[in-house]
Amino acid sequence: MCALDDKGRISDVRVMAALGWEPGQRVAFSVAHGVIVVDADEAGGQAVCGRGCLRLPAGLRRAVAIGLRERVLLAALIEPRRLVVHPMVHLDRWSMPVHTAVLGGEL
Repeated sequence: MCALDDKGRISDVRVMAALGWEPGQRVAFSVAHGVIVVDADEAGGQAVCGRGCLRLPAGLRRAVAIGLRERVLLAALIEPRRLVVHPMVHLDRWSMPVHTAVLGGEL
């Protein structure tokens, strides 16, 4: 998990290292199933910055309802070197059945 900064950047050294992404690594963005997908792509329009951060484009953030300074879940998929950025609303949806069951409700 990490929080976007006031410029829409994410930074997690462990995630970048797991993906093998160093400063200068070019990436391409897409949206699928309500998440932002980031792929290593030498023809990509953006690169990992010198401090290991990555700016999520505003249009993509809006498309999946991620605001500035919001926390997101980062999932590093080692093959094919893909990063998936999940909005917090997904965690709420995923955990609701478990919370309901714990509180004695139906699952």
